[in-house]
Amino acid sequence: MLKLRIVTGCALAAAALALILWAPPSALAVLLLLCAAVGLTEWAALCGFQRNVAKAAYVIGCLAAAVAMWLHPAAQLAALAVAVAFWAGATAFVATYPASRGLARPRAAVAAAGAVIFIGAWHGLMTLRELDGGDAAQPYQGQWLVVWTLVVACVTDTGAYFVGRAFGRHRLAPNVSPAKTWEGLGGGVLAGVLSGAALAWWLGWQPLGLWLASAFVLALISVIGDLFESALKRASGVKDSGALLPGHGGVLDRIDSILAAAPAFALWAALFLV
Repeated sequence: MLKLRIVTGCALAAAALALILWAPPSALAVLLLLCAAVGLTEWAALCGFQRNVAKAAYVIGCLAAAVAMWLHPAAQLAALAVAVAFWAGATAFVATYPASRGLARPRAAVAAAGAVIFIGAWHGLMTLRELDGGDAAQPYQGQWLVVWTLVVACVTDTGAYFVGRAFGRHRLAPNVSPAKTWEGLGGGVLAGVLSGAALAWWLGWQPLGLWLASAFVLALISVIGDLFESALKRASGVKDSGALLPGHGGVLDRIDSILAAAPAFALWAALFLV
């Protein structure tokens, strides 16, 4: 299972890197929408939608809303801000689980949360992709901002998994995900910070301290995305959101950390970076 997980992860990373760096923004937007469609389909199952017609209507509605909002610059920032506010609330949901479990039971509430999360994440990645700025000595290319975000989130998740397996002793959130440990959290955040700093240094982004701090905050936010999905699955009584990715489960199980990290970093970058 571990070997399969590694092979799948490497294949996904290589495909994602190629698409982000060389696909035009319009093609990337469509591909990200397709990925979101798969994730939303899994989310619809967590909502309790049983009929395929209901699932399809939910997915199409969310994607249509994302595209419609993209046509208006003010709506783009609003989507990011709402998503960031949601993740702040999700932190409280995770911290107080299982007392907060009742909030995940109404189908409408979970469905609305999914719409906010996926619209915010899609807008986040596309906002980063289209950001190009900085002064002549300090340019920021949009595709590399996307890569940097994914590297920090994914390395944090991967580092937490392996460090937790090797050294985990103290449970981080036993009511949410018994397998996650404080040791795994520390190792994952450290790995995410170091990878983010290394990539920023390689790209010549300065000051390096800014990117160290940004990676640290982003790594912590990505952990919230992972824990929130775990809490939602526990509230829904399922282990994995799907079985599409060998060794990982569903698409939602693989991108949960990115869903939280993308809108947060994109909002900060759009307002303060360029």
